[in-house]
Formats: sequence, C-alpha cells, structure tokens
Amino acid sequence: RKVRVPEALLSAAAPVVPAERAELPGGVTALRLPNGLRVRLLVHPATPDGPAQSTMRLRAAGGRHGDVTLGSDGAIQTALWALENSGAGEWSREQLQLYKKVHGVSSDCRAGPDYVEADVHFAPSVSSCRAGLEWLRLLLEAPQMDLTGFTEAQLRLKGTVHAREKSMEGKALQVLMQDMYPRDSWLWEATVDQVNRLTLGQAKKALQAQLGDLSNLELDIASSAAPAVALKKEGGGQSMSHDEAPDADGAGLAAASGASDQAIEDMRLALEREVCAVLGDLPAGTTVAQVGDPRPAMAWGGCERRVHLPDADERALVFVAGGAPGYWGQGDATWEDAIGDKCQGWTDRCRADPAYAAMAMSLMAECMNTRLLSRLRDHLSLTYNCEIDVSMFEGFPGGFYLCRLFAAPSRLAAAAAAAVDVLNSPRQHPFMDAEVEASKKVMAYREGRDQRQRGYW
Repeated sequence: RKVRVPEALLSAAAPVVPAERAELPGGVTALRLPNGLRVRLLVHPATPDGPAQSTMRLRAAGGRHGDVTLGSDGAIQTALWALENSGAGEWSREQLQLYKKVHGVSSDCRAGPDYVEADVHFAPSVSSCRAGLEWLRLLLEAPQMDLTGFTEAQLRLKGTVHAREKSMEGKALQVLMQDMYPRDSWLWEATVDQVNRLTLGQAKKALQAQLGDLSNLELDIASSAAPAVALKKEGGGQSMSHDEAPDADGAGLAAASGASDQAIEDMRLALEREVCAVLGDLPAGTTVAQVGDPRPAMAWGGCERRVHLPDADERALVFVAGGAPGYWGQGDATWEDAIGDKCQGWTDRCRADPAYAAMAMSLMAECMNTRLLSRLRDHLSLTYNCEIDVSMFEGFPGGFYLCRLFAAPSRLAAAAAAAVDVLNSPRQHPFMDAEVEASKKVMAYREGRDQRQRGYW
C-alpha cells in the first residue's frame, strides 16, 4: 500500500523567548525554555575525518531505578523501544519512519541504571535538525504506544535477555552484580520472568513517570559547521588545502578561520531558533512525584562464585571486581569506609576539578591494564586477553572496577591468583613515571579517536 510522507510533522510556529540564556565555557550555550526544559547547544568546526552527522540527546532521571520503584522491572526499556516502533500524533508508524529516513534522522533509545536517554542523529543542516526536533516533540506530547509496538519491544527485550543468559560473560556478570549489590536490584538486568510479566499499562505508566515532566528533562545538541565557500586557487575552480596556500603572511588562514567562526555562529543561531520554535510551546506536562536519589551500597564481604554453562568449546572466564568512586569522586558508604584517610587530598582535588576523579581513575586503569597484560599474558602465558574497566556512575555516588580475563579451564585458578596479585601490586610497587607517561599517550590517542565518533559530543 502507498504511504504518504508528510512534508512536516508540525505546523510552523514562531520561536519563543527563552526564560534563561547563558554562555558557558567551551562554546556551550545553555537555555531554559518557559516550559522548564533545559537545553545546551554546542557547534564545533567540521573536520574532514570528523562525524558526518550531528546528535541531540534527551536525558531524564529514572531508568531502571524508577522501574524498581514502580515494581515493573524492564518497563521503561520496553516503552522506549515501543515508541520507536509506534506512531505519534496524527501520523502512523510507517509515515514517521519514512519521514525520518527522508530527512536523514535516526534514533536510539535506552534506559540505564538511573537515567533514560533518547539519541536522535541528524544531518548537520537546519532542516534535518528540525525534523529530529519535531519527532522528539511528538514523542513527548502525543505518543501512540499500541499493543503491536509493545509486543515487538517485549520480544526484543526478551531476546536480549535470552542471549545474555546463554552467554558465559553475560551470565557471569549478572551473578556478579547480584553478589556485589544484593539490595540494589535496579543495578541488575531484567530477567525473562520479569519481562514476561510486563503489560502495556505498566509501560505507559513508566513512560509517563519518567518523561511526563519537562523539568526532569535535559536536551543536549551537538553539531558541526563548515564555511559554505571554500578557498579557491587563483584563476581556477579547484578547492585548496592549507598546505597549498600561497599566502606567506597567513592572510588566507586568517580568512578561513574567520569564515569558520561565522559558520559556527550561524549554525548555533539556527539551532537555537529551531529549538525555541519547535519545543518552546510544548506543554510542561504533569508534575510527577520524584523518587529519592539512588543510594546503592556494595556488599562488605567478598565471595567467590562459579557459573557453569553448556558450550561447544571448553573455555573459562574470570571476573575480579571491587568498589570504585563515582564520576564526581564520591563513593558509596562501603567504599568510603574502606578508603578512610588513605587518600589524603582526594576530596579537595575532586572539588577543585570536577573531571579529576574520572581522569585519575581512567589513568590508573590504563596503567593497570599494562601490568596485567605484561604479567599474565607475556610473562606467565596464563591468558590470551585480559583488561580492567572502571564504571563510574554520574547520577549517584558509587562505582566499581571489573577485571576480566579469559583462560583455559586448567589454568583458571593460577590466572585468577595472578590477577589478584597484579591488582594489589601498587601497594608495594607504585606506578612509575614511565608507566604513567605511556598510559597518558594511549589515553590521548583514544580521546582523539573518540572525538571523531558522532556520539562523542
């Protein structure tokens, strides 16, 4: 059957005046619309190897913690996936999908431990941005979550759970999280039984509780801009790189820099105008009762657990985990009690520089990765792959580190003991300057690579 693609999802409206507007460091423009929605805009110069698309991210507090509070584990993730497969406003599911495809818009919705995120990727143009904002507004104002979309989302979540239960790493990680946080089930993943018990009414209730109040939402938009007119060679029509520029005094580079700054400013003003026009008169919604901030507490006593799964090949995996601070430097009660006064000045440094804790923990993990690979893989040949990751939660004080290593079952005990020894090694052998500098280079390379990904900004 034929499907008519709408020219626009909403009728044109004049931009509203923001209630608050501020210029933040780093070229970020912060807005607060009259309906309470908080918006941040960032436009950075386009680069040849940079991302071809821009991104807007709608974020709300809640996530799986909100599900547990309502007694419906997995409801918000099911609701978000159902919205992507449902209509909105007066438009059907097929019309919305074609409209997004025509305007270069794609979306990805997910629920974390204490947050809900909806990413909308769009082309770096005003028309594509407006299309993404229109779809986002209909998502908030007039969602049409039907039984078909809910059933498809429920089956998708059930397939994800089944895949995790059959995976050695997924099953072991689930058991590990249950042992580390026995009283905080919102840090676990939903089970098959919990997904089977979900209803359409629970999904709608979870959606309204977490996305129904605009004052609980934040919208971040990051895009890139480049001058519309490139530098030209004299007497020719070819574009010219900076290396080929004949201006010895740098006048050509100055002109290019000025054109780039003007393009960034024009794009920023255009994005701000579209945000105020599309979302400015969005109803504020009903104020919902906010649940308390999540306060997880890691179990004090350590334990050893073994998980056995049928598989075609005989292989083994070891997880070694423990507590870590949150993104802003504060840990849960268990971590704070264990650390005590061992880290003098940690709190003061974290207060002086908000990113200090995250960068310090990342650097420590990179140094530890080097020691793990050198000892377990290169010297002892106990594993073919091992690494350590640090998860630092942003919405609440708490985090954990996770060291994973793969080994043959016959060498599993020796590999686990060696990993624990390496993790304890900084007590007797602090990191040397050479280790720290090498890790800094790896982090700098990874940062440059990540900045070229569309989801970074």
